[in-house]
Amino acid sequence: MTVVESNSSLEDSRFDPFRRNDIGVDWIELIKFPIVFGIFPFRFFGALLSVVGCYLFFLIFGPPVRESKAGQVSATQREWLLRGGKFFSRTCLFFLGFYRIREIRHPSYDPVEARKYALVCNHTSMLDILILMSFCMPSFVSKETVSKVPLIGRIATGMQCLYVDRANRGGVSTKVIERQRSCFEGHSVPPLVIFPEATTTNGYFLIKFHTGVFRGGFPVVPVVIKYRYRRFSPTYETIRLPYYIFKLFTQLYNEAEYTLLPIYYPNEVEKKDPTLYANNVRKIMQKELNCSLSESSYQDKLEYHRLLRGQCKNL
Repeated sequence: MTVVESNSSLEDSRFDPFRRNDIGVDWIELIKFPIVFGIFPFRFFGALLSVVGCYLFFLIFGPPVRESKAGQVSATQREWLLRGGKFFSRTCLFFLGFYRIREIRHPSYDPVEARKYALVCNHTSMLDILILMSFCMPSFVSKETVSKVPLIGRIATGMQCLYVDRANRGGVSTKVIERQRSCFEGHSVPPLVIFPEATTTNGYFLIKFHTGVFRGGFPVVPVVIKYRYRRFSPTYETIRLPYYIFKLFTQLYNEAEYTLLPIYYPNEVEKKDPTLYANNVRKIMQKELNCSLSESSYQDKLEYHRLLRGQCKNL
């Protein structure tokens, strides 16, 4: 764990992955304000209806849910949930202004074989989840409290997400390995997506990876997501949620792309050393993203936010 001294400066390089890179308010923003203010209600309620629609779909066709756990899902039922979930996820993204989401498949990517393994993805935005849902409706590792969020909780549980306690690192790894083994053995479970950075960045860096998904020694499928923007970045690293939602819905056009890389098969040395395994996968993803590597962590992000709050109080 990275420990940041209390006298750290806001200019510390460890905070670079969490800085915003937006264009401030200028004459262009002022000119387009009447237009974007008018489309905000349409987009907002359209996205909300997409979430409600997905909730109702999972309520009707999804597995029974008791105490934040989903029942067994047959292969046919899984196919229905896949189709419905992908539709509603893509619809929601449309109302968020993502009219075009580009999929890129590496020539060596094997879609059939990839179903057996967990996807490892960089994490820059809450929208990463929607994009991956629109691709393959996977499971995610999430906090237990997500299961209690209205609408979202029912969908997440129906997707058979893994609810974990962040403080219990060993328990998280055990659940992840069990799911990896189930996928590898061909059971009717959705693929698992892991964000090994465990927090969001601004997309210009890949920070230190957690090793949970690499401890079992199973192959993984690296996936990288990029957001194309000119004025407002869809990344979610250091920004207030209400302002982020407003800016996202009022940006005229958003664009994203995701790249499916070849399956990474660890060698015997990597299987015995999950840190080495994680670092080697991170280097491959970094090369595809054309970004920088950083040894920053979630603790650095918390410290950066604390310093920013302190600066605001002193103004």
